[in-house]
Amino acid sequence: MRQFAYIRKRIRRLLAVVFILLLLVAGLAWWTVHYRLRQSLRLLVAEESKGQLALEVGEAGVSFTRGSLHLREVRLYTTDTALWSTAYDVRIPEVFLSLASWMALVRDKKLLVDSLAIRASSVWIRSGRPDTGSARRAWQVEDARNALETALGRMNVHSFSLRVDSLRLADGGSRRLVAGGSVLR
Repeated sequence: MRQFAYIRKRIRRLLAVVFILLLLVAGLAWWTVHYRLRQSLRLLVAEESKGQLALEVGEAGVSFTRGSLHLREVRLYTTDTALWSTAYDVRIPEVFLSLASWMALVRDKKLLVDSLAIRASSVWIRSGRPDTGSARRAWQVEDARNALETALGRMNVHSFSLRVDSLRLADGGSRRLVAGGSVLR
């Protein structure tokens, strides 16, 4: 009997150590995801755009139970406006992204988005340089719509909403307001 009590005591201690180690690993993983998400997103945008675009994120939150990402104070802009004929500066106060599956993201490295909600307070686009005699056609708002449809199709987004408070389009140095307070769904 005494030997069984000794074995039980050893098993309890071993299980307690394993449980504490699991808690430490889970806490470290949560901390890494929460606090490194902003840097990971910044590096991902820079890598995928080949250095043409930069992303700044004020706050980033992850909910594993709801399968969602919540970003605040997001700014996406072109890094070198002198080299490119079209320059962007998009400031978004809040982005909500709901994932269809975490497993597809982790295992298959595929981003399957169930819903995406963006509230953009300011979109500024400068199209073309005034001094260049380029044969290419000038940038149009339709180009942004086509690029957005392509991106949403790649991510398999089921539900999408975008609210733009102000959209500024500058052609050859002049700034004019194209649309204000529009909602796309």
